[in-house]
Amino acid sequence: MQPEEIAQWTFEHYGEATYRHDEMEHLAAAALTVPAGGTMVEIGSYGGCSASILLQAARGKAIRVALCDPCMWMWSDEVNDRLWDTLQEFSDVPAIVDIPGTSESLAAKLVGSIDLVHIDGDHSASMVKKDCDLWLPHLNHDGLACFHDYRSIYGTDPFPGMPEEIDRQTQGWETVWHGGGLGLLIRRKP
Repeated sequence: MQPEEIAQWTFEHYGEATYRHDEMEHLAAAALTVPAGGTMVEIGSYGGCSASILLQAARGKAIRVALCDPCMWMWSDEVNDRLWDTLQEFSDVPAIVDIPGTSESLAAKLVGSIDLVHIDGDHSASMVKKDCDLWLPHLNHDGLACFHDYRSIYGTDPFPGMPEEIDRQTQGWETVWHGGGLGLLIRRKP
């Protein structure tokens, strides 16, 4: 599949409620760089939109996809159902699902290095720090770290301290892409 195809499928199933179309396409392009046999991790699988992107990119490549979301208790039944429908749609993809679950509980279940991490869970600076501390050391050389809701182009940061923590944790990393709005940030580990 191509990033455009993955983004289109995702857009048709989810709309632009949580991700803009261009963000979907860039997250898909990042996920498609993961080699066969690799591992992707997502912290924050709310509703399944971004999870579906990772699962589509992994399909047929023997890529493990590990998903968790610590905030499931606050979701509506509709959002819960959409996530479980997504997991069923891609049940052929090897997945470790820890929902509801925390970064820590998922890390305890996953051994080895990872090729891509998508951090979109609790957006407080302290939790982003914890997620980064848990996952960035396991990211392979040239691995990609993706952060959603990174920074607003409108001059206000909806999550005070979060962008600064991400910048501190990924200092010296190459920025692959940063979208506008609340924005998806993708950085490559040196």
